[in-house]
Amino acid sequence: MNQPHALVLSSGFLAFARHIGVARAYADLGRRPVRISGVSSGALIGALWAAGFPADEMLRFVRESGAPWRSLRPRLPFADPGPGAFSLDRFVARIASVLPGRIEDLPVPFSAGVVRRADGECLLVERGPIAEIVAASCAMPWIFAPRRVDSAPCVDGGARDRLFLRALLERHPIDGAVVHLVASSMAGRKTRGDVVEAQLAWAAARGPLTVIRTPRSGASFVSLGDVEAQVEAARRLAQAALEAVA
Repeated sequence: MNQPHALVLSSGFLAFARHIGVARAYADLGRRPVRISGVSSGALIGALWAAGFPADEMLRFVRESGAPWRSLRPRLPFADPGPGAFSLDRFVARIASVLPGRIEDLPVPFSAGVVRRADGECLLVERGPIAEIVAASCAMPWIFAPRRVDSAPCVDGGARDRLFLRALLERHPIDGAVVHLVASSMAGRKTRGDVVEAQLAWAAARGPLTVIRTPRSGASFVSLGDVEAQVEAARRLAQAALEAVA
């Protein structure tokens, strides 16, 4: 899609490499989104992308972070600000070391989907400290402690909405959208899949929509697996989808 469009990067368990593959395809085709939105792993790569990181630098960031278990720090499971076996403090520090302080400082408009723990409300966040907001979007309920967004404990947006696509396009009426949808690997796959497909149908009815579908990452907390192979597979799928609507 060559016209101005929003890019949405879905949630997906440790699917960083899949999103980086899409970034490579965009670079190869010389295309740029005018706005980026991400959920969970999509929020991290989306923030790096919006900050101007080329795909190879995103890949270097992910690799230098090491196996995910290295960033896990046990905590009292029901301490403030809410339940979670592990803290994301090291993850926050790592993000904060490479990104501007606030979302508003990014050169490309960016948003991240989170869920407010107190009432389950889905929030599309576009202002505030990047590291905390991205970490909140990645904070899988009960596994990671919530992070505070506007003082409210928030968790992984993908637990309720893998895209936040409708919320994004209703707030920003951009003519076209590209969605990168990583196959779901979580419980409740059918219910969340129905939510995703309903949003895609709604978006397709209102304007041009391209959907890039890639497989699950196959990553785990022990190892991200063959990251380069995941990137390349996603790059090929993304390039084919984008060229089909050129």
